[in-house]
Amino acid sequence: MNIFARIFAVLFTALSLTSCGKDIGTVDALKTEHFSVSDAMLSYTLYDTYYYYIDTYGDEGLMAYFGLDTTKSLKKQVYDEKEGTTWFDVFLDLSNDSFKTALTLCEAAYDNGIELSDIDKKFIDYEINQIKAAAEEGKVDFDKYIVSLYGKGVKEEDVRKSLEIYRLANKQYYAIYAEKDATNEEIEKYVSENPGDFKIRDVKYIKITRSDDSDIEAKIKEYVDKLKASATVGDFEKTADEFLETDYCLTKTNKILSRTYEYSDTTELYKWIFSGETATGGTYVSESDGEYTVYIASSDVYMDTEITRSMYHILFSEDIYDSDENSKLTAENIYKTWQEGDKSITSFMELASKYTTDYVSVPVGGYYPNLAKGDLVDELNDWLFDEERKAGDTDIIKSDAGYHIVYYSGEGLEKWKMTAFEAVKTEKLQKEVTSLSEKYEVTVLSENFKYIKGV
Repeated sequence: MNIFARIFAVLFTALSLTSCGKDIGTVDALKTEHFSVSDAMLSYTLYDTYYYYIDTYGDEGLMAYFGLDTTKSLKKQVYDEKEGTTWFDVFLDLSNDSFKTALTLCEAAYDNGIELSDIDKKFIDYEINQIKAAAEEGKVDFDKYIVSLYGKGVKEEDVRKSLEIYRLANKQYYAIYAEKDATNEEIEKYVSENPGDFKIRDVKYIKITRSDDSDIEAKIKEYVDKLKASATVGDFEKTADEFLETDYCLTKTNKILSRTYEYSDTTELYKWIFSGETATGGTYVSESDGEYTVYIASSDVYMDTEITRSMYHILFSEDIYDSDENSKLTAENIYKTWQEGDKSITSFMELASKYTTDYVSVPVGGYYPNLAKGDLVDELNDWLFDEERKAGDTDIIKSDAGYHIVYYSGEGLEKWKMTAFEAVKTEKLQKEVTSLSEKYEVTVLSENFKYIKGV
């Protein structure tokens, strides 16, 4: 399954199909001045995204959440009986909308001189080669394998052209995002209008296993009630420690746990945590057949003032640089080239834009501002948030993603402010994408959708 269609599906959703007679791939389904999408490309995108949903939710999840049976054809599963639509129709509409947005962004990329780089083309080759490898493993002819996955009449060139469209669209999308900024006034306005987005609270809790023995259960319930009646966090901890030493503690691995909750109102627990009536020291008990969980609010509601950190980054992935050895060697050579030069952020950014396989950061020369603990893979997180880290520090780090040349540029915003900053930028981004759809006309040839055969 190709990651670029997946990424774009998350941003704009995707896909589609139908049936009837003419050679698929010979007609356009959508087109703009400089780009077009054939019916075969639409078929490919449908199934690629469909497999993404299967990968995300699983067969049982799709059935539970959407009533979608992966053992049956999409065309044979009714979505809305009253409207007479199938799941096939739903995916067709979504796919059409997805490609309309993609083509709009591609036209903007064309006007802005944004093109696919050699790295982009290597990514696309890698995706194609992954399909070829799967066909070889299954000892199936490649052309037949593509048809079995993506629909009758779909060929390698349709897959490649689809990947090119989405890759270019994503490059323009992130280029727009990189240009956006947010003023303090805009951030303050967003926070005042969306206060819930920034609430967090510290909570301590203990899970207590229940017993089928009525006498033991009665003693356990006494401790639960005592915990619930705690006047302070100290009282709660004292009672919990006392319980953990008794024979009524049936699970000896039990301990007092702590967690910082981010705002939500989706469950009774979250509603209690973020209720204005729940003071520090307030308690809450949830019961199930197997256990009690007793919670105590150990802080007031507050905003996360953790200081983020910013860095520049060049990624050399094994997938694109052919092997772990080549990735490492290339990273070392580029790092040496930079160190032997002026060792400036400007030259680092130039190298990132040329060599990184992390295309999201290409428009900003590998820059990742305002990173919080946990935002990165463990190896990068440990390096960036090392207590001894100083602005200007650089290194080469290995992770499952490949080899990273990293440059620590200094501290960023407080975490709450970073959240608001990104939200304002995203709002501006979406508005610009909408304005581009008004600027660039996309012709939808829906009469040609009927030529899509499907799997």
